Amino acid sequence: MTPSTSAVLRLDAGFEALLALCCLVLAFGLLGTGGWPRPPWLGAHLLLLAAGVLLVVAVVLLRLPGRAGPGALRTLGLGNAATAVAALVWSMLDGAATPWLPAVLVPVAVVIGTLAAIQIHLARGAGQDKITGLTTSATTTSKL
Repeated sequence: MTPSTSAVLRLDAGFEALLALCCLVLAFGLLGTGGWPRPPWLGAHLLLLAAGVLLVVAVVLLRLPGRAGPGALRTLGLGNAATAVAALVWSMLDGAATPWLPAVLVPVAVVIGTLAAIQIHLARGAGQDKITGLTTSATTTSKL
C-alpha cells in the first residue's frame, strides 16, 4: 500500500516543525542544552534563522497537498535527499568536536532520506497514473 501524497506532505511538515522546535531549544539553551558544545559558527542567530525557515516550509507543506503534482513532489524529494546527505556529511565533519551531533544528525538524515524516497516514488507513480488514466480514457472513448 502506497501512502497518499497528502499524508506524506503532512508527515514532512510535522517533521520540519519538530526540527524548528529543536533549533529553538538549542538557540535558547532550553532543556539543559545550554552547556552543549556547538561549532563556533553555529550561534543562536543561525539557529533562529533555521527555525524560521523550517516553520515557513512546514506551513507551505501543509497548504500544498491539494496542489502538489509530480513535479512538486519530485523537487521536494530531491531537496530532502540533498538535505539528508548534507546532514550526514555535517555529522562526519563536526562529529569529533561536538560529540552529540552525530547522535542527532544521523537519525534526522535517515528520516529525511526516507521521506525523500517516498516523495520521489510517489512523484513517479503520479506521473504514470496520469499517463495510464489518459490511455484508459482514450480506449474507453474509442470503444463507445
